[in-house]
Amino acid sequence: MNTETGTTPPSDDLESKFKEWCGCAEKCAREEPLQCLSIAFVVGLLFSILPIGRLVGFVVQLAFSLLRPVLVILGLMKAFEEYDRRQRD
Repeated sequence: MNTETGTTPPSDDLESKFKEWCGCAEKCAREEPLQCLSIAFVVGLLFSILPIGRLVGFVVQLAFSLLRPVLVILGLMKAFEEYDRRQRD
C-alpha cells in the first residue's frame, strides 16, 4: 500500500467511482422506478436477442488478425530508427 500523503492506490479510486455509480443508480430507482424498469427491460431484451458470444468472438478474432501487421509495422519502425541512429554516429 502507498504510505505517501496525497496518493491513493488505483483500486480505491475505482471502488469510490463504483460506489458513486451505485448511489446514483439507487437514487434514480427510488425517484423514477418506471423509467429504470423500462431501461432494464430494454437492456435485458437486447442482451437476449443479440448474439453476444458471436460479437465478442468477432472482436477477438479481429484483434488477433490485426496483431501481426501491427507488430510488423512497429518492428520496421524500430529497425529504421536504429538504422538512422547508426548512420548519425
